[in-house]
Amino acid sequence: MSDSSKEVMIELDNESTKTLSNILRALAHPKRIEIISYLSSSQREYSAILRNSGISRTALANHLNLLVENGLVERIERGSYSLSKDGNTFYQSIIQTYHNSKARSSLERIQLLEKYSYRPGKGENELKILNKLKWQPRWVSHMGVIEGSLKFLNQKISTGWLYGGTGHAFIINIHEGLCPSGPTAWMSKMLFELAPNLGYRIEGVFARKSDSEFPRLQEKAWAHAKKSIDNGIPCYGWELEIAEYYVIKGYDGIGYHYSGPHCDDGKGPKPWKELGTSGLEFIEVYSVHPTDTANPKKAIKEALEKALHHASNPPDIIFPGYRSGLKGFDFWISAIEDGSALSMGHSYNAAVWAECRKYAVQFLKEAKKYVESDVRDLLDDAKKQYEIVEENLESVTKDHPFTPALENKPLGVEERTKSTLESLKRAKVAEASGLDILKEVVKKLS
Repeated sequence: MSDSSKEVMIELDNESTKTLSNILRALAHPKRIEIISYLSSSQREYSAILRNSGISRTALANHLNLLVENGLVERIERGSYSLSKDGNTFYQSIIQTYHNSKARSSLERIQLLEKYSYRPGKGENELKILNKLKWQPRWVSHMGVIEGSLKFLNQKISTGWLYGGTGHAFIINIHEGLCPSGPTAWMSKMLFELAPNLGYRIEGVFARKSDSEFPRLQEKAWAHAKKSIDNGIPCYGWELEIAEYYVIKGYDGIGYHYSGPHCDDGKGPKPWKELGTSGLEFIEVYSVHPTDTANPKKAIKEALEKALHHASNPPDIIFPGYRSGLKGFDFWISAIEDGSALSMGHSYNAAVWAECRKYAVQFLKEAKKYVESDVRDLLDDAKKQYEIVEENLESVTKDHPFTPALENKPLGVEERTKSTLESLKRAKVAEASGLDILKEVVKKLS
């Protein structure tokens, strides 16, 4: 604050103490604050204010007179009232100050505790946090939370090896309407099955709201997260905010504290009894544990086997209305050709799958260290194909960048989508060649 500003404030304070005191006195009553709040949206008639306030005519008249005398409310002809410019300024200041206040935070915590009928024991209401645990911002949030967890555990693993070793670098999953759900709407058990090959394992709880024992499983997930965090083990879960994955970095007497999409530095608490009750109505809460790293050659072979299986559209992994592998590209291309591709879904899918192919290239390059020369040659050939896929999908992301403000409406057909169509067709051709080479790699490693 400048010296001149301080002088002005001192001058105002000396001259206007009484005026400010009167204004604050006029505001210092619950009913008068309710009246100001009611008038903040529009001019109101006296009868409407009376009904809304629930007090007698005499009491309302006294409150309104005091607000008018202090310049916070104005009388309009025919018995109507409106908030004055000064009244609006004071009201907005009060709201903003209270919003950022410790008093509001304390009240919300009390209300949440009362709502969920949870009475913490001694010490339970304290925040327990793994301070260095944060997700790694990735379009594939599932990979981002695992990567953040492994970093917390000091597990040395490159991003490319994580994406490739779980098979995620080589998959694609597209909804027929090209909605944003494709990247997460598939049975992701391969990520858990392949984890031990990369030096970690995942344990936890999965439950649907339709399960008869859902409340018990909610509590089981909550207990699992608390026990893990108490032991310094990182956790992550689904939809603590939006329909994405978040690291669970701590807990208190109310619920989970987390980090992820739209809250990199952390947020919480998310009441534990609310998890799984909104959005897609299922719970995923997992913990990430270090293990001994398996043979890298085994990791390469099994990851590519599962990625190839995923690309074959198996019904135990791919849901109705979705397609993976080359058929996934067909869904995507068809939606662009007829103009039905939804803008948000298209841009989001492009960002996710471009990221995956980027790390496919890195994985194939790193994998060469662990195999014989004939397999290295095949990996080089596969890398060249996936570089083409990556390049073309990156081109799509530049033509159609994703932003949260995008409207999810059909793109239609225009010059930009014609360019996108050509990029997707080139990506599909290269993807087909890449998958064929990966089959040869698996044969060589068997």
